[in-house]
Amino acid sequence: MVLAVLVTAGSAAAHARLKSSDPPAGSVVATAPSSVTLVFTEPIGPGDGAARVYDDHYEPVDAGDAVTAGGTSDRLRVPLRPGLADGTYVVVWRASSADTHPVTGTFRFSVGAPSLVEGTPPDTSHNDVAGAIMGPLRWLGYTGLVLCPGVLLTLLWLWPEGLTSRRIRRVLVAGAVVLGVSTVGSMLVQGAYASGQPLSALWTAPGSLDTQSRTFDTVHAVRAFLLVGLVGLLVGALVFGPDARARVRRALAAGAALLTLALTMTWPLAGHAAAGGIPALTLTLNLTHTLAMVVWLGGLVAVLVGSGETDQHEALARVLPRFSTTALVCVSALVGTGVLLAWAEVGALAAITPTEYGRVLLAKVGGVVVLVVLGNLARVWVERHRRPAGAAEQVGATTSPGPMVEPDAVGSPALRLGLVGETVVAGGVLALTAALVVIVPARADYVEPWSRVIAADGATVSVEVPRPRVGDTVAVVRLAAPGGSRTISSVTGSVSRPGAAAAPVRLPLAPDGTTTGDTTEVGLTFEAAGSWLVRLTLTPTTGSPTTVTFTVPVLADEA
Repeated sequence: MVLAVLVTAGSAAAHARLKSSDPPAGSVVATAPSSVTLVFTEPIGPGDGAARVYDDHYEPVDAGDAVTAGGTSDRLRVPLRPGLADGTYVVVWRASSADTHPVTGTFRFSVGAPSLVEGTPPDTSHNDVAGAIMGPLRWLGYTGLVLCPGVLLTLLWLWPEGLTSRRIRRVLVAGAVVLGVSTVGSMLVQGAYASGQPLSALWTAPGSLDTQSRTFDTVHAVRAFLLVGLVGLLVGALVFGPDARARVRRALAAGAALLTLALTMTWPLAGHAAAGGIPALTLTLNLTHTLAMVVWLGGLVAVLVGSGETDQHEALARVLPRFSTTALVCVSALVGTGVLLAWAEVGALAAITPTEYGRVLLAKVGGVVVLVVLGNLARVWVERHRRPAGAAEQVGATTSPGPMVEPDAVGSPALRLGLVGETVVAGGVLALTAALVVIVPARADYVEPWSRVIAADGATVSVEVPRPRVGDTVAVVRLAAPGGSRTISSVTGSVSRPGAAAAPVRLPLAPDGTTTGDTTEVGLTFEAAGSWLVRLTLTPTTGSPTTVTFTVPVLADEA
């Protein structure tokens, strides 16, 4: 017999429930199964998932490693030892979601009569410290994208004279180094993050590290190869410089554009966009959003650095009007795609303020608004100092007449101060963007509060469960009698599946053991997703106890 479990391995939640044709989750099966099969909602490959099965004392009862059927499928099968005794068993699984984030979960089933599960479960959690480090590494990646390919695009397409600047060359090299550190560091730290190994395993036991995601490994391997190609193109651009032939310059500019496009694509492929409801759409929006950021901020950094060199003012006077137009297009793309992406990750206005993702997103939106304001001020400055160009303006490999600004105004304190402000705020926005990637999306984290008003034993009981999620949570209870609100001194009750017997136990009150005003927080624990029957007997300081029963729909945990 095969116990088929349907597991949703999303970026934030792990839903464990049986298919409708199988027994309900956590129920008793008559005969011992020969294996346990986890059916995911998305394909997984060899090494993308693992599972162990334990008895009620957390002793392993599986007969080998979990395997996928047919190389790549949505099924992970765990063989079991023959002739399992009656009792309750625990399935502990881990897998990589479509956005390459590791997720873990547990599931219980019983053979014959259920038994009490005792002991300490094995530590299957991922390394949260390593997971936190992935945020700064991603920020370094975004920064490297801006400083190397972003700046290089501006030089090859708008400002070839900038290739002779030593400061600009240092920025390009620094960007390439930062990109390399981000790529290699992410590949190493993700292994510790997903496998739950300590960071010391990076140098003491590197063979024990496993990202558990072929997508992550492939994306970062491709990024590493593209980075090598970018370094080669960068060397060629610096060697040939602005005096290169038109054909060579066109080839370098086209190569930089293609490499930037390919490099940028590796970020959404390993992020929340890959796990969206319509991956092709969300990936396209995310790619456009990131490319607009790279082009705009790369040009911003290039102009800031170049404006500090007197010998570059003449060239920048011709570049600034065209960059101002480019920046306007990029900002428009950023705002448009950002709104659509934000809605895809939030899902509802009510999910913004209660969730960490929503609050960080609000901070990012505030930063973007400041950036837009500063960028508009810079655009106004350019228009104010614009004058008709008497000479041809060089753009990429062609020349055409065009406007320019006063060369003497390029190094003005007002312009440089505005550019510095934009750059600093942009760094903060990039940091918030990197943080959003490692935070559970609001659409998965948010759960609508559940509440009921119940009349029982001559009293009225108001019950609210702010977060009806799997695991530990609280129920906020208010008890009102004809004489007014009552203070609850103790609570007994039970949490069970509908139709299942459960012995009443004393339930914990608020963490400090007291009540707040006329409300009392009662600790509850839900072991799995689905409907749970809660029975509470509320004993007030004065008066008779009141018993209420209600059913709470519980969603899977978000981690």
